[in-house]
Amino acid sequence: MKKSNQKINSIQRAIGFRFKETSSEADVDSVVKALRDMKGIITEIRSLQGGRNISSAGRDKGFTHLFVLSFDCMADLESYARHPAHMDFVQVLLPHLADSIELDSHLS
Repeated sequence: MKKSNQKINSIQRAIGFRFKETSSEADVDSVVKALRDMKGIITEIRSLQGGRNISSAGRDKGFTHLFVLSFDCMADLESYARHPAHMDFVQVLLPHLADSIELDSHLS
């Protein structure tokens, strides 16, 4: 069994957001900006990609945004989760968040 700090080829965290109907586009834009700004602050984030859902399949269950963050190892993901900039982002997000989903996986 691999230890949590051993390097696996890549750890991916996928996060989906559904925002409150009372949140304006400006509110949502400020949340997205705060999320993207973490890339320049939290050095453990190798990449951060994502944005607004563009699917027309109708199976999004109200989720409007999806982001994928990449990390070199589980220790980096854990460090990101505890980082003060991540905690600040959560405070920006929570007033506007109706629901979220978070999945972690590794690419090998």
